[in-house]
Amino acid sequence: MTIRAAGLICFFVIIALFNPPLKAEDEDLVFYVKKVSVPPEIDGLLGEEEWKGAEIIDGDWTVFSPAFGAKLGQRTIAYAAYDDDALYFALCCFDTEPNKIKTYIGKRDDCYNGDWFAVLLDTFNTKQSCYGHYGNPSGCQGDMIRYRTDTADDVDWVWELAGRVNEEGYFVEMRIPLTSIRYRGGKEARMGVGFRRAIKRLGVCANWPDQPPGKGPLLVMATLVYRDLPVRRTFELMPAVTYSNNRDRASSETWAPVDHQADIGLNIKYGLTSTITLDATFNPDFSQVESDEFQVEVNQRYPIFYKEKRPFFMEGVDIFKMPITGSYYVPSRLNLKTHVHTRRIVDPRWGAKLSGNIGNASLGIVTAGDEAPGRVDLEDGSAPFAGKNKFFAIGRTRYNFGQDNFIGGLFLDTEFADGYNRVAGVDAFYRLGGHQIMGYALLTTARDPMGIDDNRGSAAVGGYQFDNQNLSMMAVGERFDEGFQMDTAFYNRTGITMGHLMASYSIYPDKEKYPWLKLIQPSVEISGGRDRLAGGNEFFGKVALKFNFIKNGRLLMSFSDGREPWAGDLFNIGGTLISGGVQLSKQLDLQGRISWTDAIYYAQDNPFAGSLKSQIIIVGLQPTSKFQQVISYTHEDFDRSLEGERIYTLHIINSQSVYQFTDKFFVRAIFRYDSFEKQLLTDFLASYVLVPGTVVYAGYGSLIERRKWDEPNRRWLPGLGDYLTTRRSFFFKASYLWRF
Repeated sequence: MTIRAAGLICFFVIIALFNPPLKAEDEDLVFYVKKVSVPPEIDGLLGEEEWKGAEIIDGDWTVFSPAFGAKLGQRTIAYAAYDDDALYFALCCFDTEPNKIKTYIGKRDDCYNGDWFAVLLDTFNTKQSCYGHYGNPSGCQGDMIRYRTDTADDVDWVWELAGRVNEEGYFVEMRIPLTSIRYRGGKEARMGVGFRRAIKRLGVCANWPDQPPGKGPLLVMATLVYRDLPVRRTFELMPAVTYSNNRDRASSETWAPVDHQADIGLNIKYGLTSTITLDATFNPDFSQVESDEFQVEVNQRYPIFYKEKRPFFMEGVDIFKMPITGSYYVPSRLNLKTHVHTRRIVDPRWGAKLSGNIGNASLGIVTAGDEAPGRVDLEDGSAPFAGKNKFFAIGRTRYNFGQDNFIGGLFLDTEFADGYNRVAGVDAFYRLGGHQIMGYALLTTARDPMGIDDNRGSAAVGGYQFDNQNLSMMAVGERFDEGFQMDTAFYNRTGITMGHLMASYSIYPDKEKYPWLKLIQPSVEISGGRDRLAGGNEFFGKVALKFNFIKNGRLLMSFSDGREPWAGDLFNIGGTLISGGVQLSKQLDLQGRISWTDAIYYAQDNPFAGSLKSQIIIVGLQPTSKFQQVISYTHEDFDRSLEGERIYTLHIINSQSVYQFTDKFFVRAIFRYDSFEKQLLTDFLASYVLVPGTVVYAGYGSLIERRKWDEPNRRWLPGLGDYLTTRRSFFFKASYLWRF
């Protein structure tokens, strides 16, 4: 396998040597931006003299979702301006029915459940990634980094937004400080730009410039030219203080002593240039203020993936992305989700990161010392690694060429006790019209912390994708050796050789004959190969039919069948799934899913075939512009196939209530009852965010479990007795961002 991986590496290098010329810019989409002497006031009024002569586009934009080609039906005007300190944008979003605009005051990154807009800014004009500035008519902000086939939506940076609804629709203005973004200054600095607008009641989203199927927003951007754009380097200091108070129940009558933890930390961000940033953190608080998105964790073969939310790791996150990972465009059963999943760094005492661009090259380096592995005891109760830290060093480079093509390299080194893990890899992406070739190859070597066992392995994944107006298809082949190990990656298994094929065809019904139907999309997905560790050949096939309707209505029906090896046996998998949703009104949104599938009970010693029935209902309520309520109910029944014996029944009720006093201050309450674990989780949070970095959080949580205290043996008997509060926790965090 090492020879195969090395051969794939050579193939990628040869591809990169063929450097196609850059596509000439469309002169109709090149705009010289107006420089202003007096910055516009960010208030959503657009009455300032500074916007005169700053208009970029005025028209009825073309819808790209759910179906391409129709006009939005509402006029939109976009403006751009700048000065020596910031970039400015404004949108006049006219609406012939302004009383039907769905908007609300929400917390940051919660602006998408209604009408919204976006300004996408490719500051290096490389078509590899862009800053996404999102907002709603009430001025609620959302920010994300977009790259070709994925997004990082938990990253935040400092920028201003104001919006107002009026009798003509709604107007918005934004200010983006130059110190908040990485960019190239100069005599004629060029940036790619795209605008988006979504109308919730119609269930449509439009893009300018036009975005036909098969092309992401990065490939269709217009060009903004900024004359004599000065270089502004970032320098930030952000001290933070945290305090937590945790207490566990020791018996039915007593509580253990309170565990107090208090810490002071410091984060530093320094712009070495306007394109390269150095981040450092000392004694950081890496706790997550926001709870992870709810997922069912019962009877799962593979670990559950939770996104990174910690601010330090979000800077330059797009640089570390490699192709055929973490995307909703690729087949769903791919093995590796991401190569650099920084949640593997659990509790670092310190960290440093260098990220940015040099010419056509992108660079990212992360180092950290993690204290968590040294606190893990072995099965025999010993702690041979107590007090030892695990060292992480991750290096990533990428050379961008042609339209949006690149070749990249990745190096990883982790050191812990007498063990290590070292990985070297290369990846590439090459586009020729609607055809795309991509892939990566990795070589790994590892030694266990005791310094006894050595492993070597490799992985190679290659793919081809084609998109046009109607047809989208992708084929992927992947192989992972049994000895493959990558400490920073999130992957399901090793010892597999698999192939995947996915294809979909989009049908756009006649809007005059069927005004209620927007899109019909049949699709097929096939996966097959060999799982050498599980001991068998694997196959999975699925056909699906998707419909998009007016009022944001959607319906998906899928039918699947397959065979999956596990613990030396072969089991049937697959079944029927129906899901859908609809926006019934400005205040009410409904979603649901029901499935009947063959499944496996993943016990290592005694696995068996079963049938799984699952239902999920999600109700979203927004009775006022400041209050939101989401309630979900999940029900699962798992039966043994032969005997029909009920193995488990699962009921989970999850409630999240948010009241937004202002765009900066909100309170949130979460209640989650799990009948399988027989526990109730409560989570309360008060949050004040002036700007990202200047924040105050206060939270309280408790865990109520059904337990019985066995006094003779001095132990808990789970699932018996009464419900008791077994844990109480209080959390406080405050930080302040100084920008120089």
